[in-house]
Amino acid sequence: MLFIFYYGLAGIFDISSFAAAILALGFRSGAYQSQIFRSAFQSIPAGQMTAARASGMTLTQAIRWILFPQAIRHAIGPWTNEFSSEIKETSLAYVIGVVELTRQAHYIITSTQGNVLTVFAVVALLYFIVNKAGNSGLYWLEARLAVPGFEKRQ
Repeated sequence: MLFIFYYGLAGIFDISSFAAAILALGFRSGAYQSQIFRSAFQSIPAGQMTAARASGMTLTQAIRWILFPQAIRHAIGPWTNEFSSEIKETSLAYVIGVVELTRQAHYIITSTQGNVLTVFAVVALLYFIVNKAGNSGLYWLEARLAVPGFEKRQ
């Protein structure tokens, strides 16, 4: 997708490599997230919608107040996986010329002529910190939305 967005759209639009990377990675992640939400909504029993409609709620109200809160609880687990995957896939953007963290590490190594292990250890640490922070935020949200009496992450 990176090549399609960068080289394919270059003939039609004047697009930078950074914008092409954002579009390609965004569309890929959006496709996965749509499937995460689809499966989360499908995991809710159909009787929930029937009960909400029987109690006088409109379709929009039933989705907003009954289905969505349950679906978001089911979607958070797969969301953490998608977040981690998206962070790791940003390093692929170097193939179209985006200077991202791993590419910048290569530049530092060539300009300092060494310290390969140190530089890549720092890069790995940065990836770990970003990944841990994002997943911790999603775990916090999962705990915040947890329903007492139901299974939750330990």
